[in-house]
Amino acid sequence: MKRSFLYSIFVVAFFFCLKADVFAQGCVQCRMGPSSNLEGGGNVARGINSGILYLMLIPYLLIMSIVAYVFRKQLNEKWMLIKAFFGQKITH
Repeated sequence: MKRSFLYSIFVVAFFFCLKADVFAQGCVQCRMGPSSNLEGGGNVARGINSGILYLMLIPYLLIMSIVAYVFRKQLNEKWMLIKAFFGQKITH
């Protein structure tokens, strides 16, 4: 446990010591390719943007569905407590 914690601290510190230029090497190619294609009348940039939005949609829907499930479960438990308190006179 202690060894793995120290190892993870070392790895994180190592990545913080790297220059930011190392992480940004591919950004010029990813930006210039679609933008030059868009200026030429192509649809590559629009396709890349649509793909990014599609890839972002799935995790957000998954998280929202989990939150909705937990919220409805808690709301149902509270409603059962209210029904028990008033002696089942309230209809849902």
